[in-house]
Amino acid sequence: MMKKYNNNILAGLLAVSMITLFGCGPKAADKKTIDPNYIEDGGFTYTFGVPQNFKVAEADLGASISYTPNDTVHHYMLYHGLTEALEGIPEAIATGHDNPLDVGEANIIRITNGSLQPSTEYFFAVEAFNSVNESSGLTEVKSLTVRDLVGVEVTYKARLYACVSGDNVTHFRFKEGKLELANSNDADQDRLPGHGNDNDHNRCQFDGVRLELQKMVGGNPTGPYYRFPPGGPDVKKVFNHVGDYIQLNVSGSISDFANMITDEPMTVSLDGEMKKVCQGGLTDKYRVRSRDDGFGPVEDDDPINMIEIDTSKCARNNWTTFHTERDNVIEFNLHFQTAE
Repeated sequence: MMKKYNNNILAGLLAVSMITLFGCGPKAADKKTIDPNYIEDGGFTYTFGVPQNFKVAEADLGASISYTPNDTVHHYMLYHGLTEALEGIPEAIATGHDNPLDVGEANIIRITNGSLQPSTEYFFAVEAFNSVNESSGLTEVKSLTVRDLVGVEVTYKARLYACVSGDNVTHFRFKEGKLELANSNDADQDRLPGHGNDNDHNRCQFDGVRLELQKMVGGNPTGPYYRFPPGGPDVKKVFNHVGDYIQLNVSGSISDFANMITDEPMTVSLDGEMKKVCQGGLTDKYRVRSRDDGFGPVEDDDPINMIEIDTSKCARNNWTTFHTERDNVIEFNLHFQTAE
């Protein structure tokens, strides 16, 4: 009898549970439809439409195409051709890429690999698509004439040795055959590269700036290093004011440098951002950036001839040395033209 009683109790409890689950349980939430043409996120409102602020500008021996990013966009298609009707080029950027070219979510596209011919006018337009593959329609068509290649473009692997002050933004610019100190937010002389050991503070292991260049052949660095300023591995430049520079087209040096075409742009490329912990172990980082050599996305105003070292989040009395492999020597590619 006891066993039967327990079974009856169990049956009753199950019945109550079923009533609770199916009669009084929480109501399933209704599915919310997301409008692919409208997104509001974090206080920003995005409405799907034709890409805004469409621009076409010169980049190296090619073109830079940019527009304002929009979170409602699933992907962009880039069109270009030899006519305003965007005709005349069967392939957009490289072998195997159709015209138009799907560039994903990138909002800056740089065509710099020689697929555009000098002295030729090219026409560009962009079309956006949302998550249900609706088209925004084309932007207006804009054109650019690719500049001439006066000489032969060469590429060197660059290694920049430097000591920079904290709480600052420092720009080194390549221009007219020179590596120039283009900007220092704190331009007091005792804060410029080369003054980190003033007053016997001994704040820099390698105080000053030196550039080493090694020629790229077939995509690989080959041959000897060339040092600027010329001399041994400990020769360096002390910068006493903004605008001071290291001369690269040194007379009597190898032909690439001696015959450098200084009125043509010099450009740099760096693979992403380089980061280094602030001296003293702080969590903020030094940031080194330059032009991204791919499709992007990158900052729209990234200079194509400049290295930026941003220490603005570090303590002002800190200095750091980009000196050895352990200390993160700044590495990038330097492109310039030289006479044949």
